Amino acid sequence: MIAEASAGGVSGVGYTYAAPEAADLINTTLAEVVVGQDAFAIPSAWEAMVRRVRNLGWRGLCATAISAVDVALWDLKARLFGRPLVQLLGAHAG
Repeated sequence: MIAEASAGGVSGVGYTYAAPEAADLINTTLAEVVVGQDAFAIPSAWEAMVRRVRNLGWRGLCATAISAVDVALWDLKARLFGRPLVQLLGAHAG
């Protein structure tokens, strides 16, 4: 399943291996707390998504849906800065 986040004419993508119901969760429940928020305030968006699914249980399907949106937001931020995501987050030479 692919999630997309857009701002300023730029889009970021995130994905997860989840049931199709994750897309419904993103398009309804999670979109309510993410759409219109600051594209650079990703930790705040993550917290808002976790709070939003509190009564559903934030693990399992909810966690996979949140992760797809989270990755899409980080990808969007990197694209808005014109940088590869690895430069934004920092690489780890293991």
